[in-house]
Amino acid sequence: MLLVSVPGSLRDALTVGGVLSRAFLEDLPKRLTGPGRFLLQPLMAIALGIRGGVADARASRAPYLMRLLTERERRDELARAGLAT
Repeated sequence: MLLVSVPGSLRDALTVGGVLSRAFLEDLPKRLTGPGRFLLQPLMAIALGIRGGVADARASRAPYLMRLLTERERRDELARAGLAT
């Protein structure tokens, strides 16, 4: 569904005046309170999860959830770091 809507959204953004146009900014509160929030929240969670996974991979660390489950002595520290991130 999302892939189908992207071309139309891009076309509208280009014809209206860009992604951060006045119309987009005025319409943003409607997007956050309407059915769009059901897409926005999962997409943000996915993006942040990928960002964290890439950071773990670059630092040669095990995935966060695996470390949280297996490193008992550091569990509190890892949970606080996860919440801070």
